[in-house]
Formats: sequence, structure tokens, C-alpha cells
Amino acid sequence: MAPREVFALARAVVCWWWEREEFWSREVVWGRRLEQVMAGAVGRVGDRVGWGFEQWRLLLRDAVVFPEVVAVARALVDPRLQEGAGAGVQGLLRDRAGAQEFAAVLGARLGRTWLAEVEGAGSGGPLTLWVGAWVRQRRGAAPT
Repeated sequence: MAPREVFALARAVVCWWWEREEFWSREVVWGRRLEQVMAGAVGRVGDRVGWGFEQWRLLLRDAVVFPEVVAVARALVDPRLQEGAGAGVQGLLRDRAGAQEFAAVLGARLGRTWLAEVEGAGSGGPLTLWVGAWVRQRRGAAPT
């Protein structure tokens, strides 16, 4: 994957978390960071005339989640983490094959040990889809 693709995927993963109630119900870092960023932004630029709620929300989100985007991007290109993603997968491949393991290790790296539970809840997000595709690709390329 090209660097811009890795960063785009990492951003999609983290923005998916931002939209999930399951994530926010356990998250403790982003709330404090959001307050700090909002206070700094309003203090420096004031109440920008013409900026709607959506523009502020996207600006603040991207500033708040950036450290996690960088950490996820690093994890996506970490060969040790990639190898661990599909190591325990046996039998038929499912869309979530290896995603729980990857999310658990990623959660430990991010200080959010509950991340695997959030990733496993509901429909699969970008991380689950990427891990499943990576495992299928790796299995297809493996000699038989």
C-alpha cells in the first residue's frame, strides 16, 4: 500500500470510531482533547461568520483524532502486527477473520484495551474489512 493509502485507511478507521456510540461510551481521551482544541480554536479565530456546525465539527474531529490516525497508520504497516492478524485463523475465511486479534493488539498500543469489543460490535468497519482482505490475500499468496 502506498503511504497515502495507509494514511487514508487509518483516517477512515479512526473516523469510523468517532461516529460510534460504542467507542464514545468508553473513550476518555477525546473528550478532554476536544475541549482543549475547541477552546484554542475559538480563542484564536473567534466565532467564524459563515462557518456552520458541520465545518466546525469536521475541523475539530480531525484535530482531535490525529494522534490516533498516526498510530493506526503505523500499526497497518507493522509486519509483526500484520502477521499476527491471521495467525490463528483456521478453516473458512469470514469477513472478521483476524480482525479481533488485530484490534486487540491495536487497542493495547492505543491504551484502549476495549477496542476489540468495539470493533466486534455491529457491522464491520474499515479496520475489520481491511484485516479480512489482508488475511485473504495472504492466504491466496501462500504456497500449498
